Amino acid sequence: METIVDPINEIVDKWDMNPQLKEEKKEIIQSWRELLNDETRQILLEISREIIYYSSNDISSYFKEIFPSELFVEDSNHIKIVGYKERLESVTNFEINKAYYVPLRTKDRIESSNTIFMNFFNSLPILDSLGTVDKVDYILKKKKQFEDKISDYESQLQENDDPVIEDMMISYAQGNQEMFDFEYLVVVDDFVGSGESLESYLKSLDNYFSLFQSEKLTLIICVIEISEMAIERLNVWATSKNLDFVIVHKRVSNNILPILYEKEQLGKVEEVLKKFYEDFSIQPNDYCINNIAVSYVNSPNNNVPYIYYKCKSWNPIFPRRDKKGPRKKNKKTIKERLKARRK
Repeated sequence: METIVDPINEIVDKWDMNPQLKEEKKEIIQSWRELLNDETRQILLEISREIIYYSSNDISSYFKEIFPSELFVEDSNHIKIVGYKERLESVTNFEINKAYYVPLRTKDRIESSNTIFMNFFNSLPILDSLGTVDKVDYILKKKKQFEDKISDYESQLQENDDPVIEDMMISYAQGNQEMFDFEYLVVVDDFVGSGESLESYLKSLDNYFSLFQSEKLTLIICVIEISEMAIERLNVWATSKNLDFVIVHKRVSNNILPILYEKEQLGKVEEVLKKFYEDFSIQPNDYCINNIAVSYVNSPNNNVPYIYYKCKSWNPIFPRRDKKGPRKKNKKTIKERLKARRK
């Protein structure tokens, strides 16, 4: 005879987390028996069976699996090319050490992407060239100055094929070899829901769009998950700017409800969930697509709301953590942390 504990064990035991944390999750789900009616509890159990939990080991393994190998796979399910030209030629010759790698972080905030970046770094061989979030504007500014200077020398040579000018250009290029070899900017994030944060981040780089437009620099976004909504949003935005870039992802986030339930069941399930949210003051936000993915760092707000939404009347399985900030001025940079980890 199946007991209430059996489905709870089935749900939680597959998640890669320590035993104490598993017991905490089981207690939360066990409490549903007293809090909810049988119909609502059964729906939540069915949805919870589908939750994808990304542990630290999982994330490092996934990044190792998809990056950069999927860049070279024709018609890969883990690659999206968005924007103006929708080309992939620029990444088929990708080299790890010709890139700078940065976590996507909005100004003066400590976000989950910083932690995920550590997983990303651990999934790759030791990098000879490593950019940190604190250097993004600096390296792009230097790259632009370098490209402008080389273009100026080339213009001079077209007008006057003077060996002295050519020597000056070669000397300048050799003295700035780091910028000469720097061909890719790889931005790492965990979950991209609406795409607003990523779009805002890209807008902050608008002074350097000419580098991407002229193919002097290729932008690669590497994430665990991204939604179709975000892909479409970014595609529209990039097209309007005559830009294109590559998104490498493990999974496309989606609405679990129409996958889990037949059409004739779906309406009833949605009604039950709506009443449940009202009864427990759970407030779905505008980003909700009823996704079911969480990580050891955080729970996205595009998930089914009961998974992450915390209030006085509801204790979620994976409560969403608010962004922390601002950062302390003496905070170690990511590069310093990575160096310390190597020792």
